[in-house]
Amino acid sequence: MVAAVRRAWPGLLVAKLTPNVADITAIGQAAEAAGANVLAAVNTYKGLVLDRQTLKPYLGNVTGGLSGPAIKPLALRAVFELFDKVAVPIIGMGGVSTVGDVLEFMACGAKVVAVGSAGLRDPGLGTRLAAGLDAALDDRGLTLDGLVGSAHITN
Repeated sequence: MVAAVRRAWPGLLVAKLTPNVADITAIGQAAEAAGANVLAAVNTYKGLVLDRQTLKPYLGNVTGGLSGPAIKPLALRAVFELFDKVAVPIIGMGGVSTVGDVLEFMACGAKVVAVGSAGLRDPGLGTRLAAGLDAALDDRGLTLDGLVGSAHITN
């Protein structure tokens, strides 16, 4: 898919990766090799909810996408694993709602952090997170460049 889009589009190409695979790094490497400039990690996790009365799938499509705070540890793992395997920048996403979440995604290797479902509840969240990030970096004596990937550095 990425290769087909790359043939039709010469501009910035961001590939949003599904986490519903055995090895997200293989998918990320394939997207990079096919021409993606940036990888976005991750899309929603496949989930299932049952109606408590009928004990049948609640959603008409049976399964749906799980997002929000429940997926953050899984999304952090995906970003962490991708960081050492690809050369293109990574956008981290999944359960972001605090400055601490932004710091964690960037420490795992994200150059950019996206707000998803939390932004639907609070449209001003992104602006507040950006402002809070500056303060959090100052408090830690870090720069953005020093933060990105810092969880990979061993002492």
